[in-house]
Amino acid sequence: MTLAANDTTGTTSDTIKIGGVFPLSGGLSALGRPVEQAARAYFRSINEAGGVGGRRIDFIAEDDSADPNRTRAAAEKLVGRDHIFAMGPSFTPFSPDLVPFLESKGVPFIGFDGVNVEGFTSPTTVSVGASIAPHARVLIPYWFEKTHAKRVGVIYLDVPPAISYLKETRDVICPKLGCQVVVSRAVQFTTTDYTSILLSMRSNNVEGIFIVTDPASAVKMLLQAKQLNYKPSPGGYLGQHGIYLDLVPQSCGSFCDGLLAPTSLFPPQVNSAATEEMRRVVSRYYSNVEYGYFTELGYVSARVLVDIIRRAGRPDRRAIIDVARGLTAYDTGGFTNPDRPVDISPGREHPRDMILVKSEGGVWKQETGWLTPRQF
Repeated sequence: MTLAANDTTGTTSDTIKIGGVFPLSGGLSALGRPVEQAARAYFRSINEAGGVGGRRIDFIAEDDSADPNRTRAAAEKLVGRDHIFAMGPSFTPFSPDLVPFLESKGVPFIGFDGVNVEGFTSPTTVSVGASIAPHARVLIPYWFEKTHAKRVGVIYLDVPPAISYLKETRDVICPKLGCQVVVSRAVQFTTTDYTSILLSMRSNNVEGIFIVTDPASAVKMLLQAKQLNYKPSPGGYLGQHGIYLDLVPQSCGSFCDGLLAPTSLFPPQVNSAATEEMRRVVSRYYSNVEYGYFTELGYVSARVLVDIIRRAGRPDRRAIIDVARGLTAYDTGGFTNPDRPVDISPGREHPRDMILVKSEGGVWKQETGWLTPRQF
């Protein structure tokens, strides 16, 4: 859809309505709540400093419980009833039709984090994040070349992004590296028995287990692995970016030492000017926030949205997308690789460098510098 000129829907002389959709309840709420808090904290800080061109951000967040049907209903409410100017930072990994719905309504989406590829090819959607493929194409090669674990087991949440991780690892990456996914087991948010799954992995002589679940499910699995005193050798455990909350290493302590996870943003657990800025702003409004990849993505996305509106000079839907199209070498202020400004222009997926973090002594620590995803 071509955006209409001078479309200022959702704005007044003193407000700009921004929408967001998050799993604030249900199985992914441990991820959703911190993302919403981080985005809201940034908007509140902007409002207290005078707003965007004198306009206050009115951030309206909807809860979808990570249910794709509720995601669409939440978006319809934000667009049809609240008349938002733009969709802002959101955490909507399971909805296949959110992006096309917003496109059809002429609503920009600045802060896409659907993880899969739909939003990265949308002409009206902007993201500083990265899809599944680059995360996997840094994590799996690094882990394989370090441990030489050839027989891989995958425990994955039975949802589209996790299935994409499984397919990328099994069908694309491992055949090139020389590893093989010999066992894969799907789980639900409600799964409690991981012991039988782990015993199956052990009986199949798995040499490393890839955990592709939410943080709470990862904790349940790792605690049962700890009870079994089972850590596959030589590969141990590795996790996708969705488990990257402090909750995970804190829950299983030294047993989780060596667990790896990727991030395309500078790790919030590692001190830097960018992460200190985020913690300073977020902690002003919320205490005890669980910082992780998606929390940081919510904050950075809010930051980018405000910057784009300011660059446009006015809250005009077509004008902000026109600005975004020119952001092919964007300085995120240290939240991404400072030596490589990122391309956040909409319309296609752009390369993203990654950092790997490792669980050590109950905390995440930086394992690598910035790594470029392997081409397969």
